[in-house]
Amino acid sequence: MHPLLRHLCLSALLAPLCLPSHAQGGNDAPDPERAVRFSCTYLNDAGEETESATISNELPTAGAAQGKPRQVTFTRARPGIERMAVYAGNAAECTFPSGNRIRVKVGEGEAYAYGMCGADPEVFLSVWVNGKKIESRRQVAGNCYRDDDSNPDLRLDYRHTAASARLEHCEAAGAKGVRRFACKPYPDLAKLAVDTVEYPPPGAARSKPGAIERLSGTGPVCDAAQAALTEDAGVFHQDAKPSRHFAYPDWKPASDTLPGEITNAEQSVFDLNNDGTPERVLRKIFYNHYMDGSILMARYGSTAAPLAFTPSARDSKLAYLPCQLADKPIPIASCPPFSQKGDEANLTLPAGPGKDPVEFRNRYTIVTPFFFRSRTYLGLAGTGNSDEAAVLEPQPAGGYRPACLFRRVTVNF
Repeated sequence: MHPLLRHLCLSALLAPLCLPSHAQGGNDAPDPERAVRFSCTYLNDAGEETESATISNELPTAGAAQGKPRQVTFTRARPGIERMAVYAGNAAECTFPSGNRIRVKVGEGEAYAYGMCGADPEVFLSVWVNGKKIESRRQVAGNCYRDDDSNPDLRLDYRHTAASARLEHCEAAGAKGVRRFACKPYPDLAKLAVDTVEYPPPGAARSKPGAIERLSGTGPVCDAAQAALTEDAGVFHQDAKPSRHFAYPDWKPASDTLPGEITNAEQSVFDLNNDGTPERVLRKIFYNHYMDGSILMARYGSTAAPLAFTPSARDSKLAYLPCQLADKPIPIASCPPFSQKGDEANLTLPAGPGKDPVEFRNRYTIVTPFFFRSRTYLGLAGTGNSDEAAVLEPQPAGGYRPACLFRRVTVNF
């Protein structure tokens, strides 16, 4: 599934909460090794109040009760203990009578059909205390986490009374059975700022996870691309379905004799660089541990078949994308998959004032041509853990004008 299609179902109010994908359907039970255990305790002994919470990736003891993740609010008339198992795609929060509150969210990376432990996606958590983030995307399971003794058991301990307060991060690594926890305090909460994305001030607008926000670009093509991404976040993916907002080339198998790294390409004929002359364009899609993306090849102004091509050729009329979109142009012979010299020849696009630029990695970018109002554009979408997409407009005189940049609003971690 394309990463822009992924969406964790965590609501702004933490409820209703949905089950993680691995727990849905059939009779499959959730895997306890992929859960975070969250317990909250509030005691009120004749006015002597004690608040405590523990967040841990330790495996539960046999028979231990683990409730569903939820929002718990203790009152002085209602002390007690709440224990929850929080799986990927869920969140839980405990609020104490003092106003102190602890929130934990658990997320999950993307599973892959290749690579070591690719089918065991990363599980991570983020933790907030009184609106201040103290853990961000901390891995706690997945990617064969428990097969490596160097990966620690993790425990976060919070305790607050009228006389003292403690907030500690504890880890235990080493061989199973002989592990011992070592703890250290978190930074003083008074020195940390409130996470205003997670806890927006009153009246502030809050973007809904899954929404497509435009980081740069104006005009009809950007309006159409944003509408298309909103309706189907995979419009720039190689398996994109027809869109009512623009058209795609008609791809057919190519018969060219090509270098072994790019055999079994597809072909289509259209005006790639908007100069009024059609080109015969070849497309090759990769899905392996080295490349998870696509490339486009064409000789500007030529519809000849076959397309004579060798990576070492010095041909100014030859287009090879996305490698030639890189910030620093490199010879085709240095581009993947022919050489690893161009592995980091990536395209960086500015995202606007106060926002980090977006990088499209050479080996992990899908390049999808599309047609809008009689012009050709290129849709870019990162694979892996990317949530960005871009539109470029090929120029007749050469080059590619950045037209629009988009980002899917993700759950805050």
